[in-house]
Amino acid sequence: MHVRHSFNRCSVLCYVALLISIPLALWGQADRGTINGTVTDETGAVIPGAKVEIANAKTGVVTTTETGINGVYYMPNMLFGEYNIAAESDGFKRAEVLGLRLNVGSEIQQSFALEIGAVTETVEVSAAQVQVQTTSGAVGSAVQIEQMMELPLAGRNIFNLVNLVPGAYRSRNGNISIGGGRTRFLV
Repeated sequence: MHVRHSFNRCSVLCYVALLISIPLALWGQADRGTINGTVTDETGAVIPGAKVEIANAKTGVVTTTETGINGVYYMPNMLFGEYNIAAESDGFKRAEVLGLRLNVGSEIQQSFALEIGAVTETVEVSAAQVQVQTTSGAVGSAVQIEQMMELPLAGRNIFNLVNLVPGAYRSRNGNISIGGGRTRFLV
C-alpha cells in the first residue's frame, strides 16, 4: 500500500510567510518605539496632509511624514532617544515640541493644534513634562543614562538601579521584588 504525502501550495506558502514574519515582528520590538499624534487647527478640526518632521536630537536624523485624511500621523520603529517634533501646514504657523524622550518599547503621543498665520512663524514648546502612556495599560519604567551617571551607586553595582523603578525593590541580601511579588533566590 502506498501512502502519499502531499502539501498543497497554499499551506506551504502560509508556512513560509509565518517563518519570515516571526523574526520581523521580534526585530521591531528590540530597541524601538512609536511616535504618533493628531494635527488640528485651533477649533479642533483635523488638518489632513500636514507635514510632520521628527528629528533625533542626538543624531540629527530627520524623518518626515504627513497626516492622513483623519489628521493622524504614525511613525513606528523609531530608535530610543530624545526627539524634536514639528508640524506645519499652509496657512498655519509651524509648531514645535522640543526634548521629547522616547524610551525602548514605549510610545509618544504628541498632538498639535496649529494657529492661523504664516508658515515662517513658529510656536515652540519645550517638553519638560512626564509623558503618560494613554494607549496601553502596560506599566513600565526606564532608568535614564543621566540618572546612572549622576547617582552614587554603592560599589557601582547596576542591580542597585532596581530601587529607582517604581514598584520594584532590591533587598540587602540581593533579592528583588517587583510589584509587591515574592522574592526568590535560586542558587
